[in-house]
Amino acid sequence: MSIYDAIMVADDDDLNLANGTPHAAYINAAFSHHEIDESPQVQDSANCVVPADPLVSAVVEPGDNGRPRVRVDWIGGGPGTFDVLRRRFGGDAFLPVARGVAAGPVLDEGVSAGETWEYLVQANGGGACPMVSPGLNVEIVDVDLPALEIRLVDFRESVGDGDLLVEPGEIADLDLEIVEVGGEAGATGVSVSLSSLDPSVAVSQAGPLAWGDVGAGLTVGGPAPFQLRLADDLPCGSQVVVFLQVDALETCGSTALRLPLSVVCDSSGMAFVRAVPGSLQVVADTGDQDGLADNCELATLSYVLENAGGVASGMVTSTVTALDGRSRVVGGGVWHYIGNNSLSSSGLLPGQSVTAFFTADLAGWDGPGVAPFAVETVAAQSTGVVTVDLETAIEEDPPLFATLSFDFESGSQGWTGDGFVLSTTRATSGAWSFHAGSTTDPWLCQHLLSPVVRLDPAGGASVALQVYADIEPFSGGIWWDRANVHLLEMDTGRHVLLMPQSGLAYTADPAGSLIGQLCHVDLEEGWAGNLSPFAAVSFDLTPWSGREIRIEVNYSSDGGDDREGIYLDDVIFTGATTPPQDSQSDMCAFAPEVSPPGSPVPLGVVLSGGNALLTWEDLGPGFAYNVYRGTVGNWYDHGLAPLACAGSGVTCDGVSCSWMSSGLPAGQVYYVVTATRDGRQGPSGFTTSGMPRDPAADSCLP
Repeated sequence: MSIYDAIMVADDDDLNLANGTPHAAYINAAFSHHEIDESPQVQDSANCVVPADPLVSAVVEPGDNGRPRVRVDWIGGGPGTFDVLRRRFGGDAFLPVARGVAAGPVLDEGVSAGETWEYLVQANGGGACPMVSPGLNVEIVDVDLPALEIRLVDFRESVGDGDLLVEPGEIADLDLEIVEVGGEAGATGVSVSLSSLDPSVAVSQAGPLAWGDVGAGLTVGGPAPFQLRLADDLPCGSQVVVFLQVDALETCGSTALRLPLSVVCDSSGMAFVRAVPGSLQVVADTGDQDGLADNCELATLSYVLENAGGVASGMVTSTVTALDGRSRVVGGGVWHYIGNNSLSSSGLLPGQSVTAFFTADLAGWDGPGVAPFAVETVAAQSTGVVTVDLETAIEEDPPLFATLSFDFESGSQGWTGDGFVLSTTRATSGAWSFHAGSTTDPWLCQHLLSPVVRLDPAGGASVALQVYADIEPFSGGIWWDRANVHLLEMDTGRHVLLMPQSGLAYTADPAGSLIGQLCHVDLEEGWAGNLSPFAAVSFDLTPWSGREIRIEVNYSSDGGDDREGIYLDDVIFTGATTPPQDSQSDMCAFAPEVSPPGSPVPLGVVLSGGNALLTWEDLGPGFAYNVYRGTVGNWYDHGLAPLACAGSGVTCDGVSCSWMSSGLPAGQVYYVVTATRDGRQGPSGFTTSGMPRDPAADSCLP
């Protein structure tokens, strides 16, 4: 390379000598002046002006795929081509979106939602002028996240009485749609879940349901309805509240929505007849006759049917079904089919109610529990079946709330101590009290628990006790040791510090010792110092009305200044009782009705050779049978004419039993078979009022 070529390369501003250099004319003149010019000569380039930056606009719009894009346009900056560049706000370098375009707009599909972007457009000089504009006109644009809105499409009956209205006790479908209302960015991977904090709503189809993608400004329906079951005891015309949670890949976290839904009853042109929730009552029982449903008993129960619709019901049929195999519906009231007991009437007027009955055999129960039943009701002037679940407690006599006293003279009386022991060292009445503490053993963490106590739902419950304490006093600016009283909630397991309502107040403040942390009474208020003689203290238990609780007395000490501790005596609960027990023995083993309606082997009689062959259902091992004969027209006299007692002549094969008479008397007769077990005889049948149809006299004893 010659000196001339080297100088021209240095002067070139676009790596293209063919279009000249800015100072070629001066260089050529200098070389010619010194007579060292060369040929061919590089020509002088045209005088160029740096083009101006175009004026840029950037607008977010939905793209063809529903995702966001930015429309970039500009004015000015010609006559050459243009380069469009973009970067994230505050980023390092602009990256090209498009180069060498003649004009706008340019659509940028590469942006993501929820971010801020910067755009500039640079003008390129045309022809022999390759200058580029400075790139100082920067346009900033925010691309919003998708804004999803849930809209209710339909809330309709799915399983119910068929009138298409959402009513108490029914299963309802909930149809929704999702709308992207922002109009800039679509959402992908959208899903929705349903929940409810309302105890009257049970969500049976909660999701999450996958909606897929919801484009910007678009509306997308759900893949399937949500389902929820409404409680039987929902008042007509009430509202229930559900919560919807919406998730999408573009959103950070979930979006929650509270959606109220209206529950109606058909109060215009149809009847709406149902069993009133909570109306199940015990009318009679055959065991300990305490008016309660106990194990081994036949219990007659009643419930209320009401017409919450707008017209008279016409004939009403109510069907009772046992939902637990330990119970069996055997008859009652005017219903004479097992599991299909019917009541006929001219109809219930709007707002009118009537009491219905059925009898349940509780032979399968051997302890406390809750017996559930389903009541299906059909009315002539309604469109379908209304089902309501009812339940009754088994083996639970009504609690009698009164005063419970514990003086510990006869022992612990159901209190359990972890470190607390019965002591005769100090007492208020009698000789005994509970004691915790030691003058020789440090680092104690001791507890005393009461028996389980049920509090009166009406409120007003309290507990009072006598306390004597000699616990390390205030020392070094800290209460180191202490004692206090907790309440233990049996349904949640939660411990709650009880504060004295009256009497002996806590002396130690919460700023206790941080050393050791032996007990959960550290950093809690409590008794400390010398608190003698015995003093009374009372605690209010009203916040726990109707619940089962235990009282816990705590004592905690550290490694220094060990004192005598705490004594507890004469504890008195008011408005309380221990969990009740019924008086019905769990060993009663009641015998049920033989071959009741609906039995797989009905009671039958076949005349054969002047004899009567009786067959019936075999109730299984442990049962024997009495066979009676009565005179038609003189009902209930069968007890005077036993034919077989305690299974005499009866044969059974595990499915059915049979017995053959020896001859037949003149006239019309009827036969009755009863079961016996463990010295008790089952019923002969049931009257229309639901009571057992037993004879006035019975010469065939169990």
